Amino acid sequence: MIKTLVKRHPSTIRPAFTSAVLLFASAAVVCGFEWEKLDFQNAVAKTQAENRILYVLFGEKDCGYCKRLETEVLAEATVVDELRDLVAIKIHINSDEGASLSREYGVWTYPTTILLNSDIEEIDRIVGYVDVDKYVTRLRDYIAGRNTMSDCISRLQKNPLDPLLNFQLAEKYIDRRLYATAYIYLDQAIEFDPHNHSEIVDDALFMKGLHLHTKNKRTDRAIPVLQRVVADFPKSDKAVFAFVWLVRCNGAVNDREAIINAYETYVRKLPVDPRPHRAIVDVLMSHWGADGDAHKVALAAAHKAVKLDPGDRSHYSLAVVLKNMGDTDNAREAADTARRLNPKDPRYWQLRTELEKGVTNE
Repeated sequence: MIKTLVKRHPSTIRPAFTSAVLLFASAAVVCGFEWEKLDFQNAVAKTQAENRILYVLFGEKDCGYCKRLETEVLAEATVVDELRDLVAIKIHINSDEGASLSREYGVWTYPTTILLNSDIEEIDRIVGYVDVDKYVTRLRDYIAGRNTMSDCISRLQKNPLDPLLNFQLAEKYIDRRLYATAYIYLDQAIEFDPHNHSEIVDDALFMKGLHLHTKNKRTDRAIPVLQRVVADFPKSDKAVFAFVWLVRCNGAVNDREAIINAYETYVRKLPVDPRPHRAIVDVLMSHWGADGDAHKVALAAAHKAVKLDPGDRSHYSLAVVLKNMGDTDNAREAADTARRLNPKDPRYWQLRTELEKGVTNE
């Protein structure tokens, strides 16, 4: 049975907040449209009086992705054209009002864009930084009532076996941190497309495994889900990420044998990429730095990473393995290479200092 639970936000105006909107960019007019100098309550009043849509951008002053969204996305003419007809405000999440509104609307990640209709009901949201094309497409869709949560639910009721609609709705619940409901739709997307004709089954599996581990702390349930991505879809664009997280999950439950077995079983089937090899080094050396069998696998992985990508991160991985093996001279050489390639990373300087002092994991 398809569930259609939607978290609705109040359509009535809350009592006045104690602080005004704190903008996280100083200018009132930015990139061709005017930000309203209004707190949320007054923006709501204007939205209702003029029967418009309220655009609320949640962010903070020191948020790098918030700044990128403003300078790289909101500055584009195609986005400006869409925003000009909206009542647009920015909310600083560290203000009293911002904190209250973040709780009210379930905003946990910044930047987050929320569109509200004139009844102050959520149309939909855009979570995090996305590029210009995706941002403007979603803005246009939401303004027109397309591909919103309510639209997806309505279409899914007519076609409940559509894996793409199930996946799309799952993403929207994840954006709202309603994970239990999201997993229902992810499972349905997987079940209704056993041969992956929609090409989203690997995405659905990866999304579920990742959030089970990182958000629900159910690493035991995440491991078989991530392993299925690697085993069944080794050439997909999610396979490398799934392998990295599979290794981290097995490290979290202290299963060294599972990590080594995964490396020996799957890594040759994955797309050519240094990240799985560096992940092996990172987890094995973090948990079993003094273990001889771990040294052997990690050293092979580090050399493979350097061969595939002779950059600073691969040389750092090699230096870490050599340090744990007690090979100080070669560890210094690898650390120096990493430091020369990227002198701004403090990890390389710290490792070099430890090697100079003769610090090794015994």
